[in-house]
Amino acid sequence: MIPKVGCLYRVRKNSMLRTYKKWPAMRRLARNLVALPRFDAFRLQSFLRHSKQENEAFEADLNRLHNENQALKSNAESFAAENSNLRLQLEHLRVDNEKLQNENTQLTNQVQNLSAQLNRTSLRVIRRLVDQLARFPRLYAMARFTSSITWRIVQRVRRTFSGWRS
Repeated sequence: MIPKVGCLYRVRKNSMLRTYKKWPAMRRLARNLVALPRFDAFRLQSFLRHSKQENEAFEADLNRLHNENQALKSNAESFAAENSNLRLQLEHLRVDNEKLQNENTQLTNQVQNLSAQLNRTSLRVIRRLVDQLARFPRLYAMARFTSSITWRIVQRVRRTFSGWRS
């Protein structure tokens, strides 16, 4: 299915001297195909034109899908990096949570020990005496002053004797 010899020609390879518009050129090609009837030649040209347009549309869709795929891949990579960072942060938070639970357990034990010490009979008796003395402000002030001086003396004696032992 080659057109007649004189149908397709140029003076030189890059010359546009004898180049025509598209529509007359398509008609000339269809009329000069020797092997096919004129109707079939026009239908063949139409089929080739439409297949070229469909191919261009398909390539445009393919390029668009390729670009979307690249964008999705870059998003997936950034999500994977963010996911690994979040997992690392989660692991640190779990370790911190375990430390805080251990500290909470220790503090709870200390509070229970202090509560047990404060509920001893001797401390309850002393608190009851202090409450009785608080009714009499002058007597309470004298007892407080005396007890603070006694406490300082005991501390000084303790420091002195601990220095001798070393």
